[in-house]
Amino acid sequence: MPNIYQNSVTDRMLGCLFQNPMLCLETKYKLDKDEFKANKFHQILYVTIYNLACSDYKTISIFDINSFLEPYTSQYEIYKDNNGDSYIDTIIELTDTSNFEAYYNEFKKQIQEQAENGYVEFSEKDNKSKFSLDINNIRYCFITSGVFSEEVITDASEDNIILINGERLAEMIFDKFDELGEFKYQLGFIKKYESV
Repeated sequence: MPNIYQNSVTDRMLGCLFQNPMLCLETKYKLDKDEFKANKFHQILYVTIYNLACSDYKTISIFDINSFLEPYTSQYEIYKDNNGDSYIDTIIELTDTSNFEAYYNEFKKQIQEQAENGYVEFSEKDNKSKFSLDINNIRYCFITSGVFSEEVITDASEDNIILINGERLAEMIFDKFDELGEFKYQLGFIKKYESV
């Protein structure tokens, strides 16, 4: 499976944000800390940049980052474990802020792919991909061969629960029906062919 969360895209965008943190506050560029959840180190950096931008920092130095993170012990440890100072020096040196919009668009495309496919977290230590699961992305689904009442539909909608009634279930399995083998007879559906 391809590595959906590509560090190079995020590196370049973060490099620009260090040089011009006010980009975080522009309505044209909608960024959210949850978009960085595939890499905790990147998420910490983005949140730090955002908070400093809100404090009117026009550029951000390594000293600024260290000063901001030091009171947050666990986040600061992650920063140090990832050689944060060296990382920031490198990404600032290798990025050009005039390309920010291209980096931003590429990053947003990557986030869209994450939303569609789930995300893969890449571990450089063992050079293997591993799957990550965010508890906030777990959804419950109720399936019935009948129909849900309006009250159930309303409650499910409020709780972000997916409902699949008998008609929708039939639509979903129609194309795969012939592949279900003996199980298809237990479903209570009949695949009907009609001439057009």
